[in-house]
Amino acid sequence: MSTSDTTTDHVLDLLIVGAGIAGIDLAHHVVSEFPGWNWRIVDSNDDIGGTWNTFTYPGIRSDSDMASFALPYKPWPHKGTLGDGEHIREYLRDAAREDGFLQRIQLNTWVKRINYVTSDAVTGPHWEVTTVQAWRHGPDDRPDAPETVETVTRARRVHLACGYYDHRAGFQPYFDGQEDFTGQLVHAQQWRPEEQGDVTGRRIVIIGSGATAVTLLPALAEDGAQVTMLQRTPTWVAALPRFDTISTIWRTLIPNRRAAHKVARVNHITRDMVQWYIAKGAPFVFSGFLHALQLLWLSPAQIRRDFTPPYRPWDQRVCKAPGGDIFAAIKHRGAKVVTATIDRLVPEGVRLTDGTVLEADTVIAATGLQLQLFGGAGITVDGQPVDLSRTVAYRGVLVSGLPNLSFTVGYLNQSWTTRADLTARYLVRLWHHMVNRGEKVAAPVFPGDEVGRRPLLEFEAGYIRRSQHITPRQGDRSPWLYRQDYLREWPELARGDLTVEMVFDDAAVDVARALPSVAGRSAGVPST
Repeated sequence: MSTSDTTTDHVLDLLIVGAGIAGIDLAHHVVSEFPGWNWRIVDSNDDIGGTWNTFTYPGIRSDSDMASFALPYKPWPHKGTLGDGEHIREYLRDAAREDGFLQRIQLNTWVKRINYVTSDAVTGPHWEVTTVQAWRHGPDDRPDAPETVETVTRARRVHLACGYYDHRAGFQPYFDGQEDFTGQLVHAQQWRPEEQGDVTGRRIVIIGSGATAVTLLPALAEDGAQVTMLQRTPTWVAALPRFDTISTIWRTLIPNRRAAHKVARVNHITRDMVQWYIAKGAPFVFSGFLHALQLLWLSPAQIRRDFTPPYRPWDQRVCKAPGGDIFAAIKHRGAKVVTATIDRLVPEGVRLTDGTVLEADTVIAATGLQLQLFGGAGITVDGQPVDLSRTVAYRGVLVSGLPNLSFTVGYLNQSWTTRADLTARYLVRLWHHMVNRGEKVAAPVFPGDEVGRRPLLEFEAGYIRRSQHITPRQGDRSPWLYRQDYLREWPELARGDLTVEMVFDDAAVDVARALPSVAGRSAGVPST
């Protein structure tokens, strides 16, 4: 039976949930803007880094250039266009150490429940955050095990910087016949190098075609495996320069390293947005350019068969291949891409619907993520569960009717960090505004039927489509609109009115009391 230890002697000014890029970035702003605050970071992982601690499969790397994916205030110290997982984790630890808040990060701490207390005679309204310690990765190690210890932390503000997927397990579909397979079946998210050992000569089939599969194939081929990527549908893959020429040019022209990093970051963001506009407005131009680069390694027949999706570029994320590594692995290392459908797993490997058998010692399911907003924590107000699917995101940062609760969700079509930092800067503006006016509580109020509602994450990726029913919605106009466009969102988040459709103090608490719950309490927000 779990035990509980409730903290009652003080209330934090801020609790940040998640010690990945978003959490570290926000903490940097808190250190500089609110030096007198009492705050803390908790993270369910056994090290900082978020994604870059969770994923340890071969070749794990960013899918955005490091000029824009790196923190805007700390230059990326390596030369590669993309960053590998270990370097990103070390970089984030260095950033926390330089800002002096490493000791504020509490690891192995999972947030189980977040309850808003609307009335407290001593402390006033606040969040009670129930955490569980001594938790490790894995679906069999959930934090409700008998020996866990629950702690309740009080905080005036809570920021959820824990991303939007489940760190415990990815999406693992059932394959017919998988019990008959005599080799190893492992999801990419559960790959541990120390357990897998040397892959030299091992026959490996990767099932999937997204960023994980595109990363795994060249990395495993380089390690000596006989690797095949089995995909049902091709993915758009862009060959990038292996080294960041834009950042190199600006570092040459601007001696100050931080200034050069900022200029290069703006350059990369602008270039990425222009490319996205081209892809959406003239997809044949964008796809033609991608295919022209692929011709350096592949035949036209290979490109048509294995690298020409049935959808337009950026309907789903375009994967990146530094130095064209996936294409080079196919041309020079014997790696294969097979576009086909699976019939079933058989003892010797994967049988396709045409009867072909791909022999395998190991099958890696690179089949995607499990969407999980807010780290899987239950949200309640005065103990009543809140139905998040009936709430609406405000500027993609706050949640209608939930006072002093914010979250980070990055862009799906460009660097996560660009929006994480925009979010942090918006929150700093809001908090300064409140401090200056003597206000302690703020909550957005959704206007109702006059604003249309639509999914928060409008993207065709499978893991997003599978789980849209569990997330807040977004509106069809500002400030309820979450745009996948940095250049259009920057003016609103950096300069926009902080009071539009927001209420403060007693009015904000009243809005929280009127929230619809899972049990169907009052209908403050219409259901979809």
